[in-house]
Amino acid sequence: MLNREELFAAIGEIDDELVLPVLERLEEERERPRLRVTRKAVRVALIAAAIAALLAVTAAASGVLGLKSRLVPAETPAETADPRLPERRDHISLNGLAGSDEYLACSEWLSFCDYYEEQMARECLAAGKEAEAWKDSFHSFAGNQAEKDICRIYGAWDETMFKRLLEISDRYDLRLLTDITYAPSQSYLFETTGLSPYIRGVEHYDYNLGSFLFEDGSFKDESTLSVNGEQYAYTLTCIHAGVLYPFSLDIPAGAQCREWEHISPEGITLDMALFDNEGINDLKIFCNSDDMYVTLSLRWSGGTAEEAYARAELLADCFDFAVLCGE
Repeated sequence: MLNREELFAAIGEIDDELVLPVLERLEEERERPRLRVTRKAVRVALIAAAIAALLAVTAAASGVLGLKSRLVPAETPAETADPRLPERRDHISLNGLAGSDEYLACSEWLSFCDYYEEQMARECLAAGKEAEAWKDSFHSFAGNQAEKDICRIYGAWDETMFKRLLEISDRYDLRLLTDITYAPSQSYLFETTGLSPYIRGVEHYDYNLGSFLFEDGSFKDESTLSVNGEQYAYTLTCIHAGVLYPFSLDIPAGAQCREWEHISPEGITLDMALFDNEGINDLKIFCNSDDMYVTLSLRWSGGTAEEAYARAELLADCFDFAVLCGE
């Protein structure tokens, strides 16, 4: 995996023709009347766009379209970190690969949220208030229930955030998800999405109520399974193309990462990223079809590096990615 220094050094080697069109569009946006945080947010968006252009070339050349093509980097804070403020981390986009409209919209939205929420929290703390005092949890600024539902799903806590969200989705011509439904059972999830069962070869499976789905069939399944006497909690997201997805994954801070490709029993190429975070193994598995982006996360502790590698491949084969990708 490239580290932060290698990523930013590589940006300087990108052909201007790949990056300039994106930079010009973002620069036009910066000239429009906006928030005082927009200049910072645009700078991070420019970095993300440059990395996207780089990755679109290097990933294609090397055959690797894994973590690197989904990375949304966080900028190091200019000010001293305040423990009362959320820690900044790099994000993983859950739909769209580097250079796609889904990826660019996700990068811009996440960057904006990071800076805007931090700024508002700092202003509240400076005024002697709680860091989250600025948030309107009732979304009273929304014009109707449909807008409130969107704000609730995307974490738009005031009118400024909501307007920014609408601008981004409009610019990249992406749909906003408007309805989230908790899936009370596995059968309900399968019936609603039209999927066949996608877990196999496990000793036990517990479907948890943390699972939900959206109106377009995109969904998240948070459950547990048992393999060789060990229990694993997992998070599976399957997101259709053409939407601005409201959530992302964080990369474990300071963790070492090993990446490789694994071929599933159905012949699906899986991009594997295994983080070693102080003895905690954090596995991310990526694959996608033309219409679906699939991300699977599992965590466990203990074992040598080679044991963790073997276990990662064993766990990957417990999921039928041909079903998940609609192939």
